[in-house]
Amino acid sequence: MSLFRFFIFIAALFITSCRPKENIDTIFYNAVFYMVDSSFGVADAMVVKDGLIVELGPEHRLRKKYAPQHERDLKGNFVYPGFIDAHAHFLALARSYQEVDLRRSSSAYDMVVKVSDFQLDRNYSVIRGMGWDQNLWEAAEMPDNVLLNKLFPETPVLLRRIDGHAMLVNDIVLERNGITSGTQVEGGEVVTLNGVCTGVLIDNAMDLVKWPGKSLDDMGDGVRSAQRKCFSLGLTGLSEMGLSWDEIQFMDSLYANDILDINMQVLAGSDSLTFEKALASGGWITKGMEFNAFKFYADGALGSRGACLIKPYSDLPESHGFLLKTPEALYQASSRVKEAGMQLCTHAIGDSANRVMLDIYQRLWADDLTHRWRIEHAQIVNSDDIPKFSATGIIPSVQPTHATSDMLWAANRLGARRLEDAYRYEDLRKAAGMVALGTDFPIEPVDPLGTFYSAVIRKNEDGVPEDGFQMNNALSRQHTLMGMTIWAAYAQFADDRYGSLEPGKQADFVVFNEDLMGCSEQELRQAEVQQTYVKGHSVYGVF
Repeated sequence: MSLFRFFIFIAALFITSCRPKENIDTIFYNAVFYMVDSSFGVADAMVVKDGLIVELGPEHRLRKKYAPQHERDLKGNFVYPGFIDAHAHFLALARSYQEVDLRRSSSAYDMVVKVSDFQLDRNYSVIRGMGWDQNLWEAAEMPDNVLLNKLFPETPVLLRRIDGHAMLVNDIVLERNGITSGTQVEGGEVVTLNGVCTGVLIDNAMDLVKWPGKSLDDMGDGVRSAQRKCFSLGLTGLSEMGLSWDEIQFMDSLYANDILDINMQVLAGSDSLTFEKALASGGWITKGMEFNAFKFYADGALGSRGACLIKPYSDLPESHGFLLKTPEALYQASSRVKEAGMQLCTHAIGDSANRVMLDIYQRLWADDLTHRWRIEHAQIVNSDDIPKFSATGIIPSVQPTHATSDMLWAANRLGARRLEDAYRYEDLRKAAGMVALGTDFPIEPVDPLGTFYSAVIRKNEDGVPEDGFQMNNALSRQHTLMGMTIWAAYAQFADDRYGSLEPGKQADFVVFNEDLMGCSEQELRQAEVQQTYVKGHSVYGVF
């Protein structure tokens, strides 16, 4: 090196060393940061200012460049962007703290015992419950309300099935709503036996129940509890599916008054009042809440045989299930959503329902792949229809724990051959280029780690089946993490604000004690959240 160049080099070092450091709020260090950016990069430190990420990189380099007011030693743990549940029912979770949990009922009798024990403790004027599943009972038959009528002749009882697509009510509810054995409803069923109502209402028949109404009063403790639950499991965002107009206004007030901090996309339901008011509003953003979309229902659920199938049910050959609206009505409503400039996310379980909605989307968006409209569940999709996701830019929004919950009985509904068309998460990812992942809580547990495990390992919480369920459609760990973060954010039109750890985005992240990208199956199930941050502020932590 010449003497001149040597002096230039020394001068450059001097100038660099004298450059003042930039003030920032916090440096987070001593961890492995999975950025989930375009290169799926990894860093060992991150600096944050005003709730936004400033930079990630080697700790020694960041310390030379920035002057932090605070430091957070993450003790060698593993950091991921905050998880986003792409399909959830937050208000239902909040209400569940005031409802009887029926998810582990072993029989119809056991369900009623749980209701009776709950009421002895609570003495509510209205008894609500959620979670029964007749497929897990020995007889596997729909329940009736005979015992409920004896125990609660004057107290309304409303017990929703695990999927939310059927409900058992007692006679006082039927009588006060004028529901009889002769009541007919399009896209639903009032179940009868020997000419008498059993108390079971399926899909649109549930909308006949106007009394007793739901109240948003005294929901403050419930929503706070629901948010704490989400934060404790690493969820920093979600899509809230299908609220009424009053519920949308209620959620807006929670954010306006700083009661909630979790990032939330709110979707309007499709009842006529909500639909018209939401269309007229055009949507809005209030702090952490964005109201910009609709949730439609094309059909019901597989468990209650309300999913609309191309061919009949294997265990009920006289039934194909049903659409909840005619294809033309679905098309007209979808067209109005497009005209309003809002997003549409449609529940479609059966292969017929998926075909109908894919064709409607294709008609509306033939020359545009950027609309980000979604099919929710995309549970049973015929092979002829899989390419339509690629051709039209439709996002499949799926819930991996549905596969591992349904697998014990789904073959009875579909038969072995058609079961191959169900829960095709990897096929859908390849076609669409992404999948948005969620849980559908509280139908399934609020458990993003369960989403990860079910998507990758394809087993239930008991480790069944030993070799995994339909492993040809398991997702890779990288794609699963993306589906729970950046792809879920993209599906909300929020990928410019969060979903990855990149400069300029919100400092929303979760700290785990395990490397989800490389740990064993057993370690994956035992992994625990150590800390959760929203906009750089701790909202949950064990150290």
